[in-house]
Amino acid sequence: MRECVVGKGFSYMNIVLDCDGVCLQYSAAYVKVYKKAFGVDLERKRPGWFHAYNEYDCVFKTAEEKEKFYTAFTEDFWADMPLCDGASEACHRLVDAGYTLHCVTSMPVEFLEARKKNFLLHNLPISETHATGRDHSIKDDKYNPKLEILRKLRPIAFVDDFGGNFNFNDCEELSNTYKALIDRNQPDSPNPKFMHLVDGVFENLQDFVTRFLAL
Repeated sequence: MRECVVGKGFSYMNIVLDCDGVCLQYSAAYVKVYKKAFGVDLERKRPGWFHAYNEYDCVFKTAEEKEKFYTAFTEDFWADMPLCDGASEACHRLVDAGYTLHCVTSMPVEFLEARKKNFLLHNLPISETHATGRDHSIKDDKYNPKLEILRKLRPIAFVDDFGGNFNFNDCEELSNTYKALIDRNQPDSPNPKFMHLVDGVFENLQDFVTRFLAL
């Protein structure tokens, strides 16, 4: 992988951030939704694992159970997720340095306004938030729902915590965009086999910002 050498010689100032796992803690909402759907408090058996269902050892026994869970994942949960550690400071440091922040998230489009409310709740300086959704009818394993918006924004950097097929595939055409992966080396992380798609790996958003602004 290339060293982190972006930040010089580019005329654009957009930086694209993923949300869940980069800015906000999706797993915290996961527990609340499960309680709403089934009336049960999940036990956190594997702290810090990548997937919330692994962190809480949550297994849906039937398709009906899974559907009941996601039906319970309503607007109020999307609007009330806690911050990832250091995310607020990291975002403000980027804005203070002159960058414009965009969130590009593959969450359901119908909950976009709830996500914006969540950012306002934490005073995150996100200029625009884009929800792409995911078309599950597309079976191409290189399908990237974020790519169209990335092409339009042409950011100087794109920061995401999922190196898999949904986020960094086909980004080679964005040759001037530094592709930064947030990876915490979790046992169930899908990222190791996709490291070749990114330019640098960071422990969290604060780590990325510190190294980015030091260039």
